[in-house]
Amino acid sequence: MNLSDLQAAIALLSAATLADPWLALCSSLAWLDPLITQDDTFLDAFEYPYMDTSDPWMNIALGWDISRRCFPAVYASTALALRSGTPEPQLSDLMCQGINQHLVGGEIHDLEQLHFGLPFFGVGVDLTSPEFFAHPANAPLVQVYDLFGVAVGDYSIPDNFHQAARVAQVLALSLRETDQRDYTNLAWLLDWLFAQTGNTAADYTDEDLYEMGLEPLPWEPAEVEFNALMHSEAAEILQFAYQGLDTLLSDPDLQAALCTHIQITTQAIRKVKHHDFNDADAHRFAQRLRWADRPEPVDAGGANPDFETLSLRGADAA
Repeated sequence: MNLSDLQAAIALLSAATLADPWLALCSSLAWLDPLITQDDTFLDAFEYPYMDTSDPWMNIALGWDISRRCFPAVYASTALALRSGTPEPQLSDLMCQGINQHLVGGEIHDLEQLHFGLPFFGVGVDLTSPEFFAHPANAPLVQVYDLFGVAVGDYSIPDNFHQAARVAQVLALSLRETDQRDYTNLAWLLDWLFAQTGNTAADYTDEDLYEMGLEPLPWEPAEVEFNALMHSEAAEILQFAYQGLDTLLSDPDLQAALCTHIQITTQAIRKVKHHDFNDADAHRFAQRLRWADRPEPVDAGGANPDFETLSLRGADAA
C-alpha cells in the first residue's frame, strides 16, 4: 500500500464514521475532549501529585489534566495548541498564563509548581524578618508593636508576643463592639499583626505553612474556588488593616487611648493563668473597655463586611 492508498483509506474510514450518528458523536467528543478516552489521568500516573520532574512534557501533561478538571477554557486552548504543533516552551508559557488567570493572590512561574498542589500566597506578618519591616509599607507596623512592648524583626519570635496577642484579641473584640468603621479597621490591624484574623493566607507566610507541615490543597474545582475566596478575603483584610494603620498613626488621641487600653488589659490578663485564658475571658475583659465615639468618614456607606474567615486548617486537604 502506497501513501495515496493509505490517505484514501483514512478518508473512507472518516466518511464512514461521520455517516453514522453514534460514531460521529463519539468522534466529536474525542476531538473536543481528547483526555476522555484514557482510563487513568496524568495526575493518577504519579505516585504522589507533588513530586518534582524535569521533563517539560510531563509537566505539560499534568497541566493539561489539571486544566481539564479545573479550567476548561485553558484545556481547550491547550488542545488546540497541541494540534497546531506549538513548541514546548510556548505551550508551557500559554498554560501558565491561562492557569494564572484563575489564581488569586499570586501566580505560578513554571509548570513544575503544579506538582506541589494549589499554590499558597501567604501575606502574614513575618515577625522575624528585618527585610519585611524595611519595606516602606510595613515600617510603620513597628510603631504599633512598640505600643504592646513587642520588639520585632530580629530573627526570632519575641518572648512576650503570645501575651501581647491575648491583649490584642481583647482589644479587637472591644473595638468591633463599637460598630464604627475606624475602630473596625483598627481591629483588623491588630488581628493581622498578631495572626488572629482566622484567614490562613492573612495569618501566615509561605514559610510558616511549610514549617507547619500543612499540605497544600489539591487541584480540584471546589478547592480552587475555596483557595481563591481565601486569598481574596485576605487581600480585603489587609486593605482594612492598612486603613486602620493610617488612622492610628494620624491620630494622637487614638494612640493614647490604645496605649491606655493596652495597659488596662495587660494588668487584667495577668490575673489569669496563661493556660486558663480562653475566649470567654477575652469577651469578659473586652466588655470593660470603652472607646470614644468617632465621626463617621465621608464614605461610611462602604462598611467592612462581616467576614466568614477562611482557614486552610478547615479544608479537607489539611
